[in-house]
Amino acid sequence: SDQITVINQGNLPGAKVSGIPHCFLFDHEGKLVYEGSPFKLDAPLESAIKNSPGFLVAGRTYQKTQKQAAAIGALKSSLTSTLKSLRTLAKGDDAMAKEEAEYLLGKVSEFSERNLSKITTARSEDPLAAGESLARMVQLLGGDELGAPFDALVKELKSDKAFQAEIKAAGILGDVRAQATKIGLETNPEDAKRNRQAMTQIVESLKALVKKFPDTKAASQATELAKRWGI
Repeated sequence: SDQITVINQGNLPGAKVSGIPHCFLFDHEGKLVYEGSPFKLDAPLESAIKNSPGFLVAGRTYQKTQKQAAAIGALKSSLTSTLKSLRTLAKGDDAMAKEEAEYLLGKVSEFSERNLSKITTARSEDPLAAGESLARMVQLLGGDELGAPFDALVKELKSDKAFQAEIKAAGILGDVRAQATKIGLETNPEDAKRNRQAMTQIVESLKALVKKFPDTKAASQATELAKRWGI
């Protein structure tokens, strides 16, 4: 949502909140990237800021590369042509343009390395997040030399059966969670369970997930959810 909501001594629909103070951190695209104590917020907040639009070009002015800086700061579409023009300027005779171009190329290179490291870590810890981040980096850098490691990783992961199983299982579990949230299974379980059609779908989806992808993290989470929901 683009509106700020303050919840004071009340329930937050869709989430089971325990512990006060409690913090929710959303990234610039509205995705929940952290939930928990605000005293443990430093690392998630730093990561969210570094991946937000404008961070890469903040802190200085650009006289010769305003267009390129704007494209990099937005992080909305492919940067291939932008990076190509910066490399041309970096080889030119205009000293100011050369310095600005090299600075921006360095920032994008840092951004690329940081996200490659993050995706590599998330590959085993949070496959769904890794897949989403990888797709975004391919969109931004695909076709450029900085995008080569991400293109290679896409090919590698396509043949990684365990990773693909984790992705598919996590997607199913995400749909189940969304359905459970919609009927209020966490906040009003008794009322939710009267919705027999929805509950039947949830139960069947959890059973199918565990049966088809038994060795995934999502399967373990599905089993835990079933116990917690009493189904």
